[in-house]
Amino acid sequence: MIPTTIASANELAQGRWEVDPYSGWAAAIRDLRADWLGGARPDAHELRNYLQSVPADQQSEACQDLIAEHLRLAWGICSGQLLEHYVAEFGEDFAELASLAETPADLIEDEFLARYQTPFGDTPSPEEYARRLAGREDALDRLRRRQLDGGRYIKLRTRGIGAMAEVYEAYDHHLRRLVAIKRPRLRAADAPEVLRRFAEEARVAAALEHPGIVTVHEYREACDDLRGGPFLVMRLVSGETLRDHIRDYHRPVLHRSNHDQRVLARGLLECLVSVCNAMAYAHAQGTLHGDLKPDNIIVGQFGETVVLDWGAVAGTPQYMSPEQADGMADARTDLFGLGGILYEMLTGRPPHAWPEGCQPADWAHRVREAQFRPPCRLNAWAPRALETVCLKALSCDPADRYQSVTDFAEQLRRYLAGEAVAGCPGAALARWWRKLRGSAISGVGT
Repeated sequence: MIPTTIASANELAQGRWEVDPYSGWAAAIRDLRADWLGGARPDAHELRNYLQSVPADQQSEACQDLIAEHLRLAWGICSGQLLEHYVAEFGEDFAELASLAETPADLIEDEFLARYQTPFGDTPSPEEYARRLAGREDALDRLRRRQLDGGRYIKLRTRGIGAMAEVYEAYDHHLRRLVAIKRPRLRAADAPEVLRRFAEEARVAAALEHPGIVTVHEYREACDDLRGGPFLVMRLVSGETLRDHIRDYHRPVLHRSNHDQRVLARGLLECLVSVCNAMAYAHAQGTLHGDLKPDNIIVGQFGETVVLDWGAVAGTPQYMSPEQADGMADARTDLFGLGGILYEMLTGRPPHAWPEGCQPADWAHRVREAQFRPPCRLNAWAPRALETVCLKALSCDPADRYQSVTDFAEQLRRYLAGEAVAGCPGAALARWWRKLRGSAISGVGT
């Protein structure tokens, strides 16, 4: 349970901007969004029009949600105003908006967040709110929960929560940029092993400088918010995980053409080649990842592919190699992880499956004894050449795998170029035959 003095993940969401779809005024919020996106740009006074369809006993709360949404929309185009403007408009109608002293704390937090939207927000300082809200300790406490390092960093929203850590999007007041903040989920005094691993991840990642590896800006042993404990400041990569892209590729859709499907497949393979490049660099520095999986790879909105979560040598059971289950690992262990990612690209599922009720004590045995079903048996459109590459990378004996990430990546590049891959000499002819018959085969060759 999270103590009441600590901000939970929900508290670090975008305030009330995600309105309950079953509330009596959800339609009013949707109408405001639609009108704004349509170019209407209603001002604060015109918010009254959206209240007309809301029952009288719900209008006060509906008005607060409309104001929160209007703040987000207006500050998003550099035309936002402070809450005092809305108080002047609605103060006589609703007691909760009679003055800034009565305004609900969560609405004050909504204004605070709206002003941090890039690139048009004015990124207010905590000191400004301390002056404006003198005596409003309830609201100021909510804002303090978002501050780290004396207000230098402002946590804006939760980006992810894992078993051991959580990640926030944050704003750095000193350098005026968005960053990612990562911190352990458990308190330092309660989880020394978690903290040791967290510090190790920071050291490992900070020693690596490559476009495909998340950049570490700073590691702090302790922060001064209500929670305490260390945190890691990293480059923020906006995008989706590789798992999201794989799921999208395998999601059945009727409107996607064969050409579009092939473009998506090629994009997935190119992402995997980019990951291989990053891993080849890391291995050259003597660094292993130990937990390669689609969830630890971000595909950025500008085409970058970035590997996250370094130093987690324990691995994830669904992608774990046999030697890793025995507590041993080398560069070929990461190669097994890359093969597992390729397996999921081809089949839509990870290499190891865990039936319902499977206990952690069974993991090591299942990993050691795993027999992978060939991708072509799970997906008839999976290219034979990629199946060959995939299964070699997933060999139980490390000696039977590719002996370097570079060797593995070379086979992927040959495949993308329509050339024969090792162990499957018919790739080029099969690619020509696929073009001839206009097949929807899942990608870029066979």
